[in-house]
Amino acid sequence: MNALKTYLDGLDVREKQLLAMAAVAVVVAIFYWGLWSPLNNAVADEQQALSSAESRLAEMKRAAVEVVNLRASTGKGNVRSGSLSSIVNRTAKAQKVVIARIQPQGEDLQVWIDRVAFNDFLRWLQILKQQYGIDVGSLDLTSEQETGVVRIRRLQLRRG
Repeated sequence: MNALKTYLDGLDVREKQLLAMAAVAVVVAIFYWGLWSPLNNAVADEQQALSSAESRLAEMKRAAVEVVNLRASTGKGNVRSGSLSSIVNRTAKAQKVVIARIQPQGEDLQVWIDRVAFNDFLRWLQILKQQYGIDVGSLDLTSEQETGVVRIRRLQLRRG
């Protein structure tokens, strides 16, 4: 300690001022790179993590709303309720699909339709699948002379 004091006493005023400014610069550098910069980087990282978490939360909320809407649209009371033939008959009438003949075949159901608009037929099949879990096992159809109208020679339906 005495050696340092002797050294400092031997410096002229200008050298002492330069040494004091260098000491201040070193203290400021230590404060900046040792404390301020790491804290600032940590805050930025946490803000980015918060933003990412908020976007995931918003995405999950949208997905939850979609799940609720899908559950509501499938209708809890009518899913898989009733016999296969009663569901097919009831939904066909509701969609204005006129069934010419219907025949049970084991657990499946064979359906024949003379004339139906193709779009109405697809809409009916979509309702059977989405609301009642009824799948198409096989399908044999032909087009009619009229555009957009088909004849269902054989449609095999089964529970999914």
